[in-house]
Amino acid sequence: MVIVLLKSNSDVAENGLIVTVNNEANALGRIINFADESDQEEPDNEIQSEHDTESEQEWDSSDEEPGRNETNTWYGKDQTEWSKILSQRGRTPAHNIISVLPGLRGPACQNQSSSPLESWQLLLPDSVLEEIVNFANKKVATARGKYKRFKRSCSSRTLLTPTFVKDTDLLEIKAFLDLLYLQGFYKSRHEDMRSLWATKGKGRPIFRATMSLARFSFLLSCLRFDDLDTRIERSKTNKLAAIFEIFQKCVENCKACCCLGAYVTVDELLIPFRGRYSFKMYMPNKPAKYGIRVQILADAKTHYMCMSDIYAGAEVSNKNKENFKLANPTRVVLRLAAPIFGTNRNITADNWYSSVELVEELPKHNITYVGTLKKKK
Repeated sequence: MVIVLLKSNSDVAENGLIVTVNNEANALGRIINFADESDQEEPDNEIQSEHDTESEQEWDSSDEEPGRNETNTWYGKDQTEWSKILSQRGRTPAHNIISVLPGLRGPACQNQSSSPLESWQLLLPDSVLEEIVNFANKKVATARGKYKRFKRSCSSRTLLTPTFVKDTDLLEIKAFLDLLYLQGFYKSRHEDMRSLWATKGKGRPIFRATMSLARFSFLLSCLRFDDLDTRIERSKTNKLAAIFEIFQKCVENCKACCCLGAYVTVDELLIPFRGRYSFKMYMPNKPAKYGIRVQILADAKTHYMCMSDIYAGAEVSNKNKENFKLANPTRVVLRLAAPIFGTNRNITADNWYSSVELVEELPKHNITYVGTLKKKK
């Protein structure tokens, strides 16, 4: 963070920076030092990202090597030559001609949806939701015994089980997911759930009309996306075992329903989450700072996601060991771009992904690349 104080005409420019000549300079220094000290007090149980999204760099002519600043080229640290002048071509090169038109395909083309719900079910069909229901009911069966049975009255001899601990079904899971969407719509991520179910005009009636707060909280604690009986074994080779199968099915449905346009982009998304997991990512440039890092390949025009990959820490094994000779950003782009290999599409990405190595690898798969670069990279 840089704070500049301007006062009358006493500011002096030195080497491209503004130096304030007044008595407030010492106070400004103390403010900046205090901000730096507070930012460093972070827990040690996170992975710090090296991804710097600040693509725009200030240019300083003094960084150029003597004798080269008068030419039409830039030179990297490895002496790679970059032209400042865009090359002119009369006709479209063969590697930029795309034969596959963008648009709907597969299930989306066969079943033209007429409502947002039908479109949503193409990506998350009932077959996937049924699996979630079965996994959740397994957890409900184990959690039900933790709630005490009660009598309706002192004279009653029958012990009753709380109604909110019963098994769930497909219809109720859909209603539960709808309430989660409504929470996001109302921007209630940090709002106390009890206020959403409040009465006397203070809450939101649709939440009380759908299910009770006790039932919603119970389903939230029992929601599972994998088989608990086999999770321990699967976790030995996959840190994402708890969600991996359902997540992959959703990604496959995204790829099957739409064909991307000529220009796609690769970037990352930080999903805010501070729960307990081993691959928590710390990214100081993001608003949330802590969360789950998801890297995405999406259409540059429609923003439709075609491929996604959750970062779960360092790669421990890979069938193609040749890929480990490449840098991690290059492997990420090649993994995400696999569905569009051989289609002559163009990928755009920021400076974390951009490298000479990547530009040399992508043409082998008939893919072109445009990206930003850090100075001297």
